[in-house]
Amino acid sequence: MKKRTVIVGAIVLFFSTSLLFQSCNKIKDLVAFDVNKPLPTQKFEIDSASASAKGDILLYESSFYINLDSILAANDISAAKISNSKFKKILLSIVNPSATRQFGFASHLSVKLSTNDQFDNAELIASASNIKPGDSTITFKMENIPLDKYIEQSTFYYRLYGSIISPVPVTKLAVEMQSAVQFTVKPLK
Repeated sequence: MKKRTVIVGAIVLFFSTSLLFQSCNKIKDLVAFDVNKPLPTQKFEIDSASASAKGDILLYESSFYINLDSILAANDISAAKISNSKFKKILLSIVNPSATRQFGFASHLSVKLSTNDQFDNAELIASASNIKPGDSTITFKMENIPLDKYIEQSTFYYRLYGSIISPVPVTKLAVEMQSAVQFTVKPLK
């Protein structure tokens, strides 16, 4: 009888411990929160001289910065793990579009990210195809690439590539890139 009581007690202890650990994990998940962050608008010019050759060429490169410390501080968190991160949108628009200021010079545009400015580990994260003469706004299709490693380091780098089919119609084509990211913050403590 005593042996049976010990076995039943062990089983009850096992299940109650399992429920306790599941509850702790659920509490951690409840503390996690999603961030939808529009990035600052990037304004730049595509130079017709550097985009004069036909084929796939680099049109522009720069970086994004996400102040993760500020997001954590605003939520009273000292350390966190980033997950489920992705670009929600990348939109490229011509400033003051006209018949000569349009994207018809390219048939395809793409955006690649890298953790460093040497681009040795660049990944394709968005692309736009079937660009037609007269298009002044391009909405990129996002690849299913997690951005956790980029967002965790706050500054990451991008390059805009284009498949050039005709000359850029003006000497300097002013464009702006609007983008937004989304990610989940899971506090570590």
